Amino acid sequence: MSNRTLARRLAALQRQLTWADADVCNGEPWPEAITKKAEVRLSCWPDLDGDAAPESVVSIRAEFRQPYGESVTRTRTFLVSGKGPSWRAVAPLGVDGTCPGVEGSHSTAVTVVKLASGKLALAVETESGGGGDCDEEFNTVSLLTWKDGKLILVGTFQIDGPTCVD
Repeated sequence: MSNRTLARRLAALQRQLTWADADVCNGEPWPEAITKKAEVRLSCWPDLDGDAAPESVVSIRAEFRQPYGESVTRTRTFLVSGKGPSWRAVAPLGVDGTCPGVEGSHSTAVTVVKLASGKLALAVETESGGGGDCDEEFNTVSLLTWKDGKLILVGTFQIDGPTCVD
């Protein structure tokens, strides 16, 4: 995002969310300084819940040094509602990158899909891979609708699951 004022405002919204459930790094806090150097992307979407306020997905990608000196890149992806600069943080969708003590890497992709009922939903694809005995990727897609200000899980399915052989 080229407008640094709006980028900082979007980056600040991530602090309003609870990341523990969405973050494979156990919701460890991001150093405050990284949001000043972060790459912020905003994907504008239609009104998903019918309240006349459009929704958007924000991705904040930042590189920072761990206490033991290694450089790490992580991306936080979350849903916001409303029009800028009056966005409202809604929900965390995922965290990309690697974490100390957690094998492999993780990534998140989000898109809007239309369900058979005609209702719009979020498809959140989470990919985990590169660690463990199988060293294969696990892709999980969660379908979420938004009702009364909350994301509701419609269903989950797995793509290209592990095929390890003992």
